[in-house]
Amino acid sequence: MTIRERIAKRISPGLQNKEDLTRAVSDALDFQKKNFDLAVKDMVTKEVRSKMSQLPVTAYYDPNNEGYRRVSGDQQRRDLEAVDQDKMFEIAYFMYDTSAMTKRLVDLRRQFIFGDAIKIECDDEAVKDVIDNFCNDSQNKIKNKFPQYMSWLSYLGESFLVPIVNRENGAVKIHYKDPSIIKYVSGFSDVAISVGMQSVFGKKGKTYKIIKENNNITSDNYGLLEGECFFFTTNHPPNSLRGRSDFLTLFDWIDGFERANFQYLERVEHIFNFIWDITLKGYNDDQVRDFVRNNPPPKPNSIRAHNEYAKWECVSPNINAADLTTGLNMILGFICGSLGLPTNWYGSGGKVYQS
Repeated sequence: MTIRERIAKRISPGLQNKEDLTRAVSDALDFQKKNFDLAVKDMVTKEVRSKMSQLPVTAYYDPNNEGYRRVSGDQQRRDLEAVDQDKMFEIAYFMYDTSAMTKRLVDLRRQFIFGDAIKIECDDEAVKDVIDNFCNDSQNKIKNKFPQYMSWLSYLGESFLVPIVNRENGAVKIHYKDPSIIKYVSGFSDVAISVGMQSVFGKKGKTYKIIKENNNITSDNYGLLEGECFFFTTNHPPNSLRGRSDFLTLFDWIDGFERANFQYLERVEHIFNFIWDITLKGYNDDQVRDFVRNNPPPKPNSIRAHNEYAKWECVSPNINAADLTTGLNMILGFICGSLGLPTNWYGSGGKVYQS
């Protein structure tokens, strides 16, 4: 009796012929394989769910796709890639430090919006005292710093503020943090929930919960603000959590405009570099050298006389300044128009009455 037959006899003693024994063995092996596959699948599923439960909550986790993001559909995120976001910040800082036009345009918008000093009014005297103490704090200096915060919100597209509360007296101090240290922003399509920092020296970055109103009616803090930071963004689609700079589409234009102006300046300098071109009819090389040596360039308002064999001409370059000026004014108009500013605010005379 073969091994298969002995196994079949032990499983089903009532089986007699060889065909029945072989069928029983096959059924038994299939049953064991199916149970084994189910057990393995169950173990893998539990392990995957356990690991995924330890991951931070993301805005678009889809359980049916085991964490994969849809290529299209209403859940598509429209944030810039992390590399592009960081590059935007670096370009913005570089242009602000090196571009006179960029700095002026940023400051100009701030001065236009915050022309007058900030005033915070409150009818309740007790509350007003708290607000005044907060605004006039030597570190907060809200009346001076708030316009800068809003200006840089426009310029970088994001503003990241962390309030520190004194547990003894409840005083609040505001700390401004560079948005470039942000690694990710978690939330829904149009609602940011938390901000994660980049790692520093191998240490995992902290995650801040964005301050929002508590909407849980069963909570003791219902209706109150909760969280650890303020995170403001601008210039992004509704289904994007990261902001974009007002100047993102203008950095190249501003850089090109300034380079063109500098090149124009260099060319203008050549206008003052002229030469005297002298034609000496019938002179040989030695005679030409003698003439040049004995006839230095004439001084202003001096008299110059020569015979019919010498012809003097003043030669200077023609840089077509009128054409260049027209082109530069067109670029200036495009840049200022894109920011909603009249060109005369930037210092251009032009048709001021049309502003």
